[in-house]
Amino acid sequence: MILSEQIRRWSEIKFYYFCLDLFHINKDMIEVVLMIEAIAHIGHLNYKLLKNIAGKMLGDPYYLPIKDEVISLANAYGLSTAEICRQFGFNRKTVTNIIKSPQRNTTQHPIPLLNITEDQELYKFCEILPKIQKAGVNEKETEN
Repeated sequence: MILSEQIRRWSEIKFYYFCLDLFHINKDMIEVVLMIEAIAHIGHLNYKLLKNIAGKMLGDPYYLPIKDEVISLANAYGLSTAEICRQFGFNRKTVTNIIKSPQRNTTQHPIPLLNITEDQELYKFCEILPKIQKAGVNEKETEN
């Protein structure tokens, strides 16, 4: 499987935020690893590789996605301004400015931070994740 650098970096960013969001639930890395393991088993993926990537990404600021890169790639993959604000916690003005910026080099030339083998596994993981998230009855979120 040949993945473009843009797809590779977007998979890295999605996996990073998946792990970060899970970690913020109970502040427990073991629970993050257990969730990754469960999804890896369902998708017949390399659990040990995914676990190592998660530890590397959450433990080293080198892997922290840059705001401009996140917004540009999210927009390139079809997320609306409102979705980007909600999912990543950015304000609307920042998102709009970055999307409209003439210097959106991060979208045209994203730089993957992992090797190809790691990115291929992340891509497969990110392909399975939406299927799992749709399982069961999904209610619309309401504001209280």
